[in-house]
Amino acid sequence: MQHAFAAEVVEYIYSQSSDQEKREMIFGVYGNFGLILKELQVKNKTISLKDFMEAKPQLVAGLLDKIEPVIVKLIEKGQTRHTIVQAILADYLECETSREKILNVAETIKEKLPALLASKEGLRVACTLFNVLDAKDRKTAVKNLPIGEMVVNKIAHLFVIHVANTLDDTQLTKKKILHEALKMIDDHIEDHMFQSVLISALTLPATFEKKEQGSKVFHNPFLTADDLKSMRFAANLSTSKKDPVIRHKELVKIVQKPLENFFEEKLQYYLQEPKGNILMKALFIAIAAQGNADESDLVDEFLRQI
Repeated sequence: MQHAFAAEVVEYIYSQSSDQEKREMIFGVYGNFGLILKELQVKNKTISLKDFMEAKPQLVAGLLDKIEPVIVKLIEKGQTRHTIVQAILADYLECETSREKILNVAETIKEKLPALLASKEGLRVACTLFNVLDAKDRKTAVKNLPIGEMVVNKIAHLFVIHVANTLDDTQLTKKKILHEALKMIDDHIEDHMFQSVLISALTLPATFEKKEQGSKVFHNPFLTADDLKSMRFAANLSTSKKDPVIRHKELVKIVQKPLENFFEEKLQYYLQEPKGNILMKALFIAIAAQGNADESDLVDEFLRQI
């Protein structure tokens, strides 16, 4: 994996493998510890690194010491774009309890986080690393995000949502993330991933439990419980200090007026559209929740047309 051409071959084989075969390939990176993992997997079908550590706590320190230098070399070689490397990183970060060691990884890769967004494991890694970065390093990370590409990408748009809902610098969120997304609204208004980014700015983040059990509160319908779980890895280590409710109100304020202007111009079309538009629904709910419907030109136009 540390050689460019060999890594491409390994990645291809990994991408064509079954879930169990993928786990076995990852176990191979762990040397002799991988043999023990395989023995446990025979009994339990599939096993994560965390499962292994719970079953063999006496081996935890040795295994993490084995993985850490491997990860450092893979990052130095620029191999984090490969999904097998992302899976190895996800294993490590899920089990490493030292905030200092996780931060060391984050600082090394902070300017290249988009490269991780090729798999759900990579999403977990990117969210974890962003969580532990301080305000200055987060600013550096955000400035290196190609927002235009990310908001319509199956996995990358989820990281955009995570960043917007954890970044304390509202002005940076406004200029670098949401305004960049809003510039694309004419071309991507029907794209579910694009819609999901803006709906997440209009709605309070759902808890993992509410997404599983259902809730009468309107939450982003495109986010699954697995998505939310990925975004919450290492949440206990997050450097975010702003109250989520305050951040939510700030995000709504950023996107409300541009969205009102867009839908006001096309309101007649969307009122006649049988399926409607989920983003417009989220906007009306946000306007009602903020208690400023009497100040909304969109609401006035809506009442006039119906």
